[in-house]
Amino acid sequence: NLEDETGLLNVVVLPEVWKEHRKVARRNPGLIIEGPLEYRDGVTNLVARGFVPLRTDRLQARNFR
Repeated sequence: NLEDETGLLNVVVLPEVWKEHRKVARRNPGLIIEGPLEYRDGVTNLVARGFVPLRTDRLQARNFR
């Protein structure tokens, strides 16, 4: 599930998609999830077809002491 101020979005990942994209999904802190949106009976689903890493600059840890 993903949530923002507008509500919830279910991300549906079928087993074959997870098998193909598992490493990308597990190893990256941010993802772009590609796939169609479905809306039925008040529920919104994103059916994942692929995952693309969201590139970010590496952040350095801060020492607040």
